[in-house]
Amino acid sequence: MSHRLVARVAETIRFHQLLPSGQEQIYLAISGGADSVALLMAFLALGYAEQVTLLHCNFSLRAEESDGDEAFVRALATTHHLPLYVQRFDTRAYAQSHGGMSLEMAARELRYGWFASLRKEAKSPTLIAVAHNADDQIETLLLNLSMGTGLRGLSGMPYLKREEGIIRPLMDCPRALVLDYLQSLGQAFREDSTNEDVRYRRNFIRHRLLPTLEELNPSFRSVALRTIDNLRGVEALFLEHIERYRAELLGERGIEIAGILASPSPETLLFELLRPYGFSRDVLLEIASNLREGSAGARFFSPQYTLIRASQYLELRPRGEEQESFVATLDISMDGRLVLPWGDMRSSRLASSSLSPSTPLLPLGDLSLTDEEASLSISLEHSFPSVEVSPELGVGVAVLEWTIEPCPQPYESLLPLSSNEAVFDYEALATTELHIRRRRAGDALYPYGMKGRKLLRRIFIDGKYTHQEREVALVVCKEDEILWLVGRLADRRYCLTPRTKTLLRLRLILPVSPLQ
Repeated sequence: MSHRLVARVAETIRFHQLLPSGQEQIYLAISGGADSVALLMAFLALGYAEQVTLLHCNFSLRAEESDGDEAFVRALATTHHLPLYVQRFDTRAYAQSHGGMSLEMAARELRYGWFASLRKEAKSPTLIAVAHNADDQIETLLLNLSMGTGLRGLSGMPYLKREEGIIRPLMDCPRALVLDYLQSLGQAFREDSTNEDVRYRRNFIRHRLLPTLEELNPSFRSVALRTIDNLRGVEALFLEHIERYRAELLGERGIEIAGILASPSPETLLFELLRPYGFSRDVLLEIASNLREGSAGARFFSPQYTLIRASQYLELRPRGEEQESFVATLDISMDGRLVLPWGDMRSSRLASSSLSPSTPLLPLGDLSLTDEEASLSISLEHSFPSVEVSPELGVGVAVLEWTIEPCPQPYESLLPLSSNEAVFDYEALATTELHIRRRRAGDALYPYGMKGRKLLRRIFIDGKYTHQEREVALVVCKEDEILWLVGRLADRRYCLTPRTKTLLRLRLILPVSPLQ
């Protein structure tokens, strides 16, 4: 006679349509612990043996225990004649190289990243089965609640994540039922010694918090699961409503600001509309504040996107396009000037004008550009250029000026320079051509006055640069050598010395007072 767990797994698969055709390949994530072993046995009992492939992650966190888990899973695969993929990870190194994230988060990223790559390589429709049970669902609710969460965090883990192909067939089975099933089979499983360590948040919830809540209400687990189910229904209605707003407010020009502000909860609507673009909660709060009290021209950044607050719309631009959108050449065989985008030229009001990164050189004289919402004036007639922009222009332009001059002796008489100036040994450069461009991953320089080489990324972190300051950063370079983080730091490799006869001076002229 079939065990209750097998019947419940079958019902979960049917009710939530986890295996729509019944013929999908199933990649089962198996640690060797009770839950994943029970799910494997249930799949075999339900006749899915021909469709199951086992996936095991060795995170190398528990030395001999981790290797023992792997050996156990290999033996299990051999016993049941199942294909098996094993992947070993250096989880600690990954965590350290990604900003010192927790080992739990690092393991999760490595695990699901590997699953996604395997699924992408699969030749037929494939789903990833993970063995979260009903108790895991309750623990996740309490964990999210303790850290602060929204509706998604309160509605628990989904049975099916369609885009990622993740299914959770064991979700309706409490841990006690899992253990009873394995005992009825006489089936061994691996015990993780760290599961008893209450220094881990989930373990603290499992061993300390949940028993206390059950003292308050012996039916707490069933009540919590019912609450999660209720909230999942509310979430479905909520998301349907958000999609209606998205269709109404999102157009070719961006997201309509007036429509956001007219909604019953502008902050909530804004969060949901921008969630797919990867903006952090803190940045979303800044955007919401700007919509109520700010003005056009503000920019906000996620890892993949820049959001520009225009007068009537929020405009979204992929950041990858912007980072490579400006490269210009400096002919340093003679004095010169260059008009360059200071920030996001693509998304500024100048994007449709005659001034663009492809035509950066500007002749002597005046330039004025206007449209219905913005204006720019650049005067190069005088010995010191000036740049003026209206606030609506948002990010606009600056002028880079360079001159070739005799080097005074002692050269220290030139110092200190302003942050918007840099000087270099002209003969030592041994070139007549430099370039100015956006920063790129891996860029580094040898900062004047400091020891060693330093990545721009580290300079930004140590200097507490804002997202906006990092976004607009430009560098002057000689081939692949960075000479100047414009307006910030100069490289020391071509600095002035007592032997310098001729110097190259670079000067940045930023926008000044806005036009009235």
